Amino acid sequence: MSGKTTRQASIIVAVLTVCAAVLFMLWLAGTSSQASHLPASVPGVEHDDIGVEKTPLSKHTSSEPARQTPDLSVMSPRVGPGSSAPGSRVEAIVLVHYDGNEPAPATTLRFYRSVNAVISSSDMELVSYEVSFLPLEIRKGYSYRFTAPESAGTHYYGACVDAVAHESTMANNCSDAATLQVLESD
Repeated sequence: MSGKTTRQASIIVAVLTVCAAVLFMLWLAGTSSQASHLPASVPGVEHDDIGVEKTPLSKHTSSEPARQTPDLSVMSPRVGPGSSAPGSRVEAIVLVHYDGNEPAPATTLRFYRSVNAVISSSDMELVSYEVSFLPLEIRKGYSYRFTAPESAGTHYYGACVDAVAHESTMANNCSDAATLQVLESD
């Protein structure tokens, strides 16, 4: 491919990724009782008329210092449907957010099942994905489809992203827990 074609393809992929992230956030806000924890306004972040964050065309052109340390965070965990019969197919979804002025280094995202509402790398790992960002991307959604446990009760799911070199904070590398209610069998 020519340089122009490659650049156009990169721009199209970046636009589609931003659109997917916006649709995911709208879906999450419209279907989740946890949507109220999303801030309506964050200083320095612009929102459009319906409250959706406006993503800058390039996160690498800003008035911030050129050497901002990178930060990866995992947010907006969701398990759908929220309640299920034993053995049913369900899906866990999270967003990985990158904040930094340099292109994000590749890392790994791991989905976990936990015995409590605190997600950490010591929980039972279910699956892992390589995470890499294109130059204009700041958020990516990841999902994992699985079979609901056979035991009735509340089950906790979430994800953690591995730290990258010189990361500014690792306290946000794991998501909050999303719950799945497995119903009693008839």
